[in-house]
Amino acid sequence: MKPAVYRARWILPISSPPIEGGWLAINDHRVIDLGHAHQSPPSEPIDLGDVAILPGLVNAHTHLEFSYLEAPIGQPGIKLYDWIGEVIRSRQLVGQSQTAALAFSADAIRLGLQQCYDSGTVLVGDIATTPFMIVEPLSEPVPEVVSMAEVLGLNSIRAQQKIIAANEHRERLSGNRNFCAGISPHAPYSTPLQVVERCVDIANKHDLTVAMHVAECNEERRLIENGDGPFADKLKELNVFSAGVFPWGPDATMNLLNTLSKAPRSLVVHGNDVNEREIDLIAKLSKRRQMSVVYCPRTHAYFGYENHPVLKLIAAGARVALGTDSLASNPDLSLWGEVQWLIEHRQDIEWQAVLAMATLAGADAFGRQDLGRIETGSSARLLVLPTNAANVDELGASILRHRPRWLTA
Repeated sequence: MKPAVYRARWILPISSPPIEGGWLAINDHRVIDLGHAHQSPPSEPIDLGDVAILPGLVNAHTHLEFSYLEAPIGQPGIKLYDWIGEVIRSRQLVGQSQTAALAFSADAIRLGLQQCYDSGTVLVGDIATTPFMIVEPLSEPVPEVVSMAEVLGLNSIRAQQKIIAANEHRERLSGNRNFCAGISPHAPYSTPLQVVERCVDIANKHDLTVAMHVAECNEERRLIENGDGPFADKLKELNVFSAGVFPWGPDATMNLLNTLSKAPRSLVVHGNDVNEREIDLIAKLSKRRQMSVVYCPRTHAYFGYENHPVLKLIAAGARVALGTDSLASNPDLSLWGEVQWLIEHRQDIEWQAVLAMATLAGADAFGRQDLGRIETGSSARLLVLPTNAANVDELGASILRHRPRWLTA
């Protein structure tokens, strides 16, 4: 098959500096070559004109099952522990009939995947409540999904049920063309450390990605370090507090990070409340092990948290990817919307760093070196954005005014 060759005003490989007036060649859904304006392409290129080409986006954290929601749950500034109570009530209403709930979940997943695809997303890291309704058949093209079965339970019976369900989830997804399995011990306030260790063991046995909500707020830290505070009160109100589970001790988060780092790939979701010691540890584990932080900018803002320590994490050498979280805390699942919001509200972060979080870092977090960059051998699922930028300094502001569309090769 003859390769398709494209020329554009700008190509953004992400893994290397932007190329002005460059070209790329695509064959069999792969980039087979790319070059600068002064280099000759293998054949006469199709000139796309005043556009920038960049890799498909990676949404490293969401909950697709909430995509039926028309608005976030609660109100801006709601405390996390109160929001969790509202989420549980919402789920109970949906789940009154399990058959209806599964069908509803399938529709929600389709809606969520469509939103992700329409905003330029090529890969989604999804937290899946079991039993999970596999959406088959899916119309093409759609994002690939790493579907991480949620494991939680402050009592051993509940936790064992979820471990069994996570193994069944992995077996059901074996060989699926759209979905691959992962595992997600939910959060420190819902999942004892011993259960996290079991999830990591399963991940190592089957080469799975592990994702866990960690250090979301200071009240979470108080619960796992001291065993008291408003989170403990909320768990008691919900009748799920188990005596003896808390506290974990003063180094609770450090111990948790070390446990997660033993997995083949681990995602520290949110990380809003990590301190200097924990940032240093995450950075070391990012280099030594496949650990990443996933920052969800608009969800972070919805809860009214102070500035996320994303710059400190990056400066220390940690890998930071972007996610949307779910429609329970965000108006949509557009990762491009996260990019635009972050550029507007965190002007201390350079636009090229934001794009790298939305592409390269997310792909690497899942061990997908074929995504998130434009280089020989990478995926040709690429995006196009209008721009008439004359130089790199103008490029960021120029492309961020627009919505991406897919390059059809």
